[in-house]
Amino acid sequence: MNLVIRPQADTDINTAFDYLKQDGPKIAIEFLDTVEHNFDLIKQNPEIGSTRYDGLFPVKGLRFFKVGKFPWLIFYFSTQSMIDIVRILHGTRDIPTILSTND
Repeated sequence: MNLVIRPQADTDINTAFDYLKQDGPKIAIEFLDTVEHNFDLIKQNPEIGSTRYDGLFPVKGLRFFKVGKFPWLIFYFSTQSMIDIVRILHGTRDIPTILSTND
């Protein structure tokens, strides 16, 4: 199954990494490793994520999955052949507003 990471999701990952790096490179690298591991989990079982925020994005089928012990959430769509990573957002952000205005 192919994994597509949208540019905004890539920016989200880099922003989170830079933020966590302030507490030391070890925790920031652990975050990246956890994101990669979660991508693998999602690829193996695309329905693993919650549909709580489905309906806030113009396209139906949005799911999210928590990034391990970190307070970030991976938002994605899945098809038979692809996982589309849309955003990776901190759980305390105004997720409904962000997703409803996302392109």
